[in-house]
Amino acid sequence: DLFGFYNYLEHRYRATELSRLLWAYQNDERLSNVMSLVLFDEMNLARTEYYFSDFLSKLELRRLGSSDANISLDIAQRTVKLPIPRSMLMVGTMNEDESTQTLSDKVLDRANVLRFGKPEKLIGMRGDRRQEISFPGTTVTKEVWQRWNDSRKLSSNQVGQVLKWIEKLNGAMAKVGRPFGYRVQEAMLEYVRLYPDADLSNVWKLAFADQIEQKILPKLRGLDVTEDYQNCIIDIENVIQDTGDQELLDALNRADRSAQDQGLFVWNGVSRKGD
Repeated sequence: DLFGFYNYLEHRYRATELSRLLWAYQNDERLSNVMSLVLFDEMNLARTEYYFSDFLSKLELRRLGSSDANISLDIAQRTVKLPIPRSMLMVGTMNEDESTQTLSDKVLDRANVLRFGKPEKLIGMRGDRRQEISFPGTTVTKEVWQRWNDSRKLSSNQVGQVLKWIEKLNGAMAKVGRPFGYRVQEAMLEYVRLYPDADLSNVWKLAFADQIEQKILPKLRGLDVTEDYQNCIIDIENVIQDTGDQELLDALNRADRSAQDQGLFVWNGVSRKGD
């Protein structure tokens, strides 16, 4: 479904847009300095790890700089290997209702999940809010993207504090039998380091709060309310207080109160105020 298949009746490979893009990156020099964004719509109509597991593993190899970060396509009597370029970014959309699947820890550990709550204001009919959309005349090049990634650094003290928070969170998760590994630790630190203007004021603290919201709290879904659960929540609340993200703290408190009533923890994300 992601990359296509070889049709033995037509003796040709039926490629998808994704496999065509991978092929173009390898064979067209004009794409050497071009960033691309691949959008996967409705990712959780089926379990994401069923069809995306191999691709997730390849993306992990790409992050580590491995030469094995490529997709193998069987075409007739030969195998074609297409590298996954670092200039290819991936975003997926999903709804959460009774007809969709939840994300496993395998996916959560390798991605950042943004939840969008209800809007603060109701909007009119679709026809009433149409407006002209202007696009910039230039695109983001690979060179610009790399400069963004390389230019944001944290001080040694900030890195030390982030690692202390991660250790405290992992200890809290261990109390309920859900600790995380090195992959999550590295991803959280990298997220904070690459956050826009992370080195200014308390921005890096709010960036770390994002990671609590995106990677830690979803792991508590379905947890029974026990003494260990209470101690885990208290430890997480203390770290959130250190980051200064009051909206996240309020959302966790609401989820905790609901868990006390229902006996089960459910995380629905944070409804942020603003436009």
